[in-house]
Amino acid sequence: MKIGTNFSFPFDRGLPLMVALGWGVALLGLATAFALVVNGLDLNREKPGLEQKLSGLGQEPVAADPGVKAPSADELSGLQGRLRELNGLGAGAGPSTAALLAQMEKMAPPGVRLMSFQNDRESGTVELVAEALSLDDLSRFLETLEKSESFSRVNLAKQTQAPDGSGNWIQFSVDLTEGAS
Repeated sequence: MKIGTNFSFPFDRGLPLMVALGWGVALLGLATAFALVVNGLDLNREKPGLEQKLSGLGQEPVAADPGVKAPSADELSGLQGRLRELNGLGAGAGPSTAALLAQMEKMAPPGVRLMSFQNDRESGTVELVAEALSLDDLSRFLETLEKSESFSRVNLAKQTQAPDGSGNWIQFSVDLTEGAS
């Protein structure tokens, strides 16, 4: 007596399908390998011709377009002056905000961190909010700003103690003007 439980899949029922699938994958892999070898041989056959063409291009002088004439020295100096004027109009008088921030970061002593920053490039004014661990760090930072030739009129606008729970940071606001006065 034979009892069928249907707990497992009979192995012999799916065997022809699995064998066919295995042979199909093997043949596909073999065809792909053959195609890769053929393409590699074609590329290797073209390589000497391409190297020869490249060396020939490297030795040939580049011909200038005869329709374009080089500007004279007077024209060049006029164009450079015009470019300086246009750059001055579009970009404002002061350095870019990124350059100014990088400069401030270099000037800040280890106990000072910059919190916010506003830069008016046309008037050259900068409003800076920072935090310091101690009054000594605050004093050193202000002294560095005052001694710098990049800034004038350095004013400590506001100084507050950080609220409890955030450490002993002293928050302060500084108004300054770019450029020596």
